[in-house]
Amino acid sequence: MANTFNFVVKNGITVGTTPVIASNGTYISAIANTGVQPGIYGNTSSIPVITVGADGRVTAISNTAVATPPATAAIVTSVDTFTANGTGQTFVLSQTPYNINATVVNINGATQQKSSYTLSGNTITLSEIVPNGTIIEVSTNYNAANTGTNSGALVSTVDAFTANGNTTIFTLSSAPVNKNYTFVNIDGIDQQKSTYSITGNVITFSTAPPNGTSVEITSISSQTGAVFTYNTSGTNGQVLTLQSGAAVWANVNSTTSIANTGIIGLITSSQIANVANTQITGVLTASQGGTGSSSTFVANGVVYASSTNTLTTGSNLVWTGTNLGIGTGSPNYLLTLSGGNLGFTSGTNGIIFNNSSATTNSTLNDYETGTWTPKAGDGTTSMSTITKATYTKIGNKVFLEIDVTFPNPNPTNYYQMTNLPFTASTASSGNGGLAVGYFSTSASTTGVFGHVSNSTTNLVFYTAGGSTINMSGVRIIAEIIYQATF
Repeated sequence: MANTFNFVVKNGITVGTTPVIASNGTYISAIANTGVQPGIYGNTSSIPVITVGADGRVTAISNTAVATPPATAAIVTSVDTFTANGTGQTFVLSQTPYNINATVVNINGATQQKSSYTLSGNTITLSEIVPNGTIIEVSTNYNAANTGTNSGALVSTVDAFTANGNTTIFTLSSAPVNKNYTFVNIDGIDQQKSTYSITGNVITFSTAPPNGTSVEITSISSQTGAVFTYNTSGTNGQVLTLQSGAAVWANVNSTTSIANTGIIGLITSSQIANVANTQITGVLTASQGGTGSSSTFVANGVVYASSTNTLTTGSNLVWTGTNLGIGTGSPNYLLTLSGGNLGFTSGTNGIIFNNSSATTNSTLNDYETGTWTPKAGDGTTSMSTITKATYTKIGNKVFLEIDVTFPNPNPTNYYQMTNLPFTASTASSGNGGLAVGYFSTSASTTGVFGHVSNSTTNLVFYTAGGSTINMSGVRIIAEIIYQATF
């Protein structure tokens, strides 16, 4: 059984201006249905439009999209530099400032008060004539043409240094838009922009600031990019993507393509996920190692995949999947070099030949050729003539070729030649041997022999009987082989 309520109506009930129940309780009319549906109206991209009737009721409601405001004009700074002629007071700027408050006038390093000049359009008039040769620098803020796109926010950064009297180069914490977006103050004196240059985030003064002075540099840089919020529920192997304005973790497979992706800065190992078989497509720009045209590249050290199994940096490095070529696009061997040398940064590094029949596979880490200067007897006296004195060193083995004539008379220790290019080893194998092609005295009839003394650079000459040979005035053509210390 439904609940029933009895009540007394004294003056009637009215909704807005419409009477609904008379004072005697008689029903007059029903409240008209407005057709408004229950629900939630308005979101991040739309706002509700509400209509209210004369009786105070909501009679209609709908959503309308929020219009994206057009990009505002950018604020740009320009700098004009003039040299006073000692007569004129009027200077025409290259741009028209917003007003006088958007100008900064610097005369020989001193910033001027606004009361010292007037502005009309893009013309500045100084209240006084400045001396001939005075440098006048005017910084102007003006409204650039609207490009229809939003530009990055301008952020101001201040760097402070103490000069040492020698340093002219200082590194800033951020890179300004250009030199016009910097303000330099040394011990309270503003500097004109003609006294320094800007490259990236490095400022270079034409003259080093004095020792102990305080150098304060204000830089205005442009910060671009979007900030968005995303959850941290991504799993290993997924990448963070931007889909319909929202950050979404997505799986990557062999068909996923990331087009025209530029990576700026350093990537650490902790920032690299396990992403397999990812294809990078599109045009590679010059800053990324390309030429700006599809499928064309320049050899500037950027490694890229040019086909299924080819790794290359242009014409300098090619990997075919089997052979590696340096300086050639068609390597025929596992490692093929063209137009250059193979170098090792350490003297202990070299090439190991894995010969299965060798007792020990040693490292070949030295090969050199050159000339040397043989000495006679005591090690300081020069030869009468040196027609030839060359060497070839392979590992620790030294090969010498000589054609020399000893002085006459020969000094002390007349039986030896000194100043060999390398010191002999301490082992008996360092003694080596002598092969004579020509000997100008009768000792050649009994045989000429020689060996290198251990741990020295001396070669001693002997006869077949073991006697030393007087080498005074002797010409000898020979080859010498011995083992050096290495």
